[in-house]
Amino acid sequence: MWKKRLWRIFAPLIMTVLICGVQTVIWPNLISSLPAPPFWLLLIVWVAVYRNERETILLIYLMGLLATSFTAMPLKMMLFSLMILYVLIRRVKERVFWTGMPYFVIAGAASVTAFQVIYMILSAILEPIRTAWLPLDRLVVILWSAPAAIVIYWLMMKVDRSSLDPSDRERSYV
Repeated sequence: MWKKRLWRIFAPLIMTVLICGVQTVIWPNLISSLPAPPFWLLLIVWVAVYRNERETILLIYLMGLLATSFTAMPLKMMLFSLMILYVLIRRVKERVFWTGMPYFVIAGAASVTAFQVIYMILSAILEPIRTAWLPLDRLVVILWSAPAAIVIYWLMMKVDRSSLDPSDRERSYV
């Protein structure tokens, strides 16, 4: 039982490091002219949608800390943006939820869009030099998020299947 609980915590963290590595090392060598989809953010969305609140808050902080080492985003901006996004995801999930990949793809694309907006607003308020607007790059990232969400959903279903706990009501994707 404790091995499953440890796997439930460490699997998303390991996946975050691996996915961030792919996003920063392999993606620019394959498709150098287009920005990479935010695989790390889709992992965080997956955790926010399919895990209970206690695990999710811990994992969002840890995954945000890990992802910060692969980005130029300041830690305070990353964690603050992710917590606001988490609250939005949970509120929407309380009102609208169905099982399966289509929900995750829609939630992933909407969350990437919301994260972009949240980050731009927080940057304008909290940072002395706000982040660049770059509308075309942000649009490409949002458009890439839907196919990337399919990959993340499939990957996390495979990775997380071994830690499935039938009593966990949050995990209603099965």
